Amino acid sequence: MKTYTRLNDLPGPGDPETWGPCTGHPMDPRSPDEEGLFDDMREQLFRERMGDTEYWVDALAEADKFRIDALRQAYALHDLPGLVGALFAICRDWMVPTDGEIWERIEAERDADDARMEDKWDAELDLL
Repeated sequence: MKTYTRLNDLPGPGDPETWGPCTGHPMDPRSPDEEGLFDDMREQLFRERMGDTEYWVDALAEADKFRIDALRQAYALHDLPGLVGALFAICRDWMVPTDGEIWERIEAERDADDARMEDKWDAELDLL
């Protein structure tokens, strides 16, 4: 805790010491950068999907006929670059999260943070 030896050194309105907890307001300098947060969440979701076998299985199961035919043809012709390209096209569409999925995850994490803070405040209130 900070101690003040002079009355003129006490914090007043506008000083960070008098601010409440960060609520994510865009004008609050403590709020996270939205662009950086969005990019970080995209990377996190992509890594989660790449590590989950279910996403690979679903990607192949949900691929349209055109892409499966391209995969089949490349395999039949022993065309390794074509095979890799066909697999890449199938998996890219399934693994890369959409903007909507990214914002949903961001909002879910914010809601979870809010719930944790409310639980903390309730616990502190119960101690009084």
